[in-house]
Amino acid sequence: PLLVVAACLVVGGAWVLYGKFGASDDVELRLAQDQKVQADKADIAAGKTPDINRIRPINALLEKRLSKMPEHVQYWFVLARNQMELSEFDRAVESYKQVHALDKDSPMVMAELAQAMFLRDDRVTNPEINDLVDKVLRAQPDNTMALGLSGIDAFSKKDYLKAIIQWEKVIKFVGQDSSAGEALSSGIEHAATLYLSSGGSLAELESSRMGGRVALSV
Repeated sequence: PLLVVAACLVVGGAWVLYGKFGASDDVELRLAQDQKVQADKADIAAGKTPDINRIRPINALLEKRLSKMPEHVQYWFVLARNQMELSEFDRAVESYKQVHALDKDSPMVMAELAQAMFLRDDRVTNPEINDLVDKVLRAQPDNTMALGLSGIDAFSKKDYLKAIIQWEKVIKFVGQDSSAGEALSSGIEHAATLYLSSGGSLAELESSRMGGRVALSV
């Protein structure tokens, strides 16, 4: 269940904008991105899966630009998301750290950095990740990525009630019938079963919930 839940937290769309993307004169990079978008659309129209490796030349251009513009926060952010899409988690962590150094107070950046670190470390939380998650949730209590990671950390520590509470908050925002909601519901069911199997109180379980009903398989 943890792997399923974790999969729901992976950052989507690498080209979701951090802000206004790019410098106005960066024609080469914009053209490369436009070409990728058109090629991806053609693949989808033909019933094919777009080639993920099309991101690599764009990353090379981003890295070239960043060598000359190391404080360009948008480029670092796009590069980090592209690296996540390529499952280059080590590199993504380093890129997100550059973004975080330039924008220390952004909950989105801290959440995505924590997620990249979590995936880099084979889906295991640690104090550094938890510190980022806590900062995000203090600033943005409805951040679904941070809530999901908080639930995973709680589950790993056998704090099943907290895991359930955090994952139910995520479901509230993503919807019960979404793919993420269905996976999280499975994780909640598993956490509830383990909680009761370890001697937990059904009354306490029910009182901790935000609503809905957990199907138990004890």
